[in-house]
Amino acid sequence: MGSSIGWQAAIVPLTIAATPFMARIFENSLKEVNPSLVEAAKSFGASDMQIIFKVVIVEALPSLVSGYILSVIQVLNFTAVAGTIGAGGLGASALQYGYQSNNDKVMYSIVLVLVVWVILIQVIGDFVYKKIR
Repeated sequence: MGSSIGWQAAIVPLTIAATPFMARIFENSLKEVNPSLVEAAKSFGASDMQIIFKVVIVEALPSLVSGYILSVIQVLNFTAVAGTIGAGGLGASALQYGYQSNNDKVMYSIVLVLVVWVILIQVIGDFVYKKIR
């Protein structure tokens, strides 16, 4: 990425760290679909693409949304941790201006901002989940 520090350098490890987690979450969501629905769609003559897009994904959508929200929160966690090791952002601010400067107000304020972000993401995710379900 042209640098060993900063947000550009953090993109590659964040992507590598998040991909298996997200893939596993989405795989579990798709496995939850009742196999009887797939068999019923096959018996009606649905093609493989129709089964994937009109049966499996439609039935797994609430679980996929829930998994996506979990993944977004996990990536937020990764970015805060990456900030503490040179990527910048809130993690770097909490470390530099809070922890290393012995300024508890700054450190706890940034932690509070991160907690509020997580709660906001979760509330929005729960709202979307309820609308889809």
